[in-house]
Amino acid sequence: QLIQALDAVNDGISVCDSSGEIIYTNDACLNIFGIEKDELLNKNVDSIMEEKTMLSQVMKNKKSMIDAEY
Repeated sequence: QLIQALDAVNDGISVCDSSGEIIYTNDACLNIFGIEKDELLNKNVDSIMEEKTMLSQVMKNKKSMIDAEY
């Protein structure tokens, strides 16, 4: 049911595991980036996002956006 809810929203959502590998993405996210699902799934977030993005830094430092200092 959670996946169905995530698939139904218009916001782009991707989920990464603790190593930064993208394990889920919804269609809205794919539309925003203009890419196919196989271009995103099972890729490390650092390989698709610029090194200095907040998400990349959170994944690298393993701190929440609230706790991290940028």
